[in-house]
Amino acid sequence: MQIFGQKEFCRIYPAIDYLQNKDFLEVIIKNQNDFMFEILIEYIAIMTMSLSDVLAETLNEIFGFDIKDYIYLKTISNKFIKIGKKTSLNPLEFQIFVHINNKIIHSDEYKYMRAFCNTVKHKNTSDISFRISKKNDLIIREFSYENKSYSEISLDDFIAKFEVMTKNLLETLQIFIDYSHAGNPQNNEQSHSKSK
Repeated sequence: MQIFGQKEFCRIYPAIDYLQNKDFLEVIIKNQNDFMFEILIEYIAIMTMSLSDVLAETLNEIFGFDIKDYIYLKTISNKFIKIGKKTSLNPLEFQIFVHINNKIIHSDEYKYMRAFCNTVKHKNTSDISFRISKKNDLIIREFSYENKSYSEISLDDFIAKFEVMTKNLLETLQIFIDYSHAGNPQNNEQSHSKSK
């Protein structure tokens, strides 16, 4: 939790600070140069999805799932479903399953960040473009990913998506911590590694 909450996040917040710095934004707008803005936005999106992957790796260890490849939150969710069909999820497993599905995987914030990140990483950076509005707002233009269109949003909206998503990622681990502090047995003692 300490590593997840400090080491990973300290890599992102300097970029957020730049984007919220009035002087920095004024230089971008004055020069009509959105290149640095583009770099920072792409970096934040990629690192935010990396946080999601770190969480998936952490849950894989906590629950002893022994998933070797393609460890994403969707993979973890599918593992819970598989376990639920064979036996039943214990209270902790159920809470985590509901949270990562309702608050993360199916949230607008996660869908947007995932689409943005994968478009930048696996397609072409030119598929994502930016503009400066007449009101001098920095705008991420509309783009498409997996046959779905994502409407253009402002810098403030993008940062809001980041904040909601990271809050929900951290809350997932907090569920485990609260469960343990309440005197409940830690689930990693009951490994599901044989449940394939």
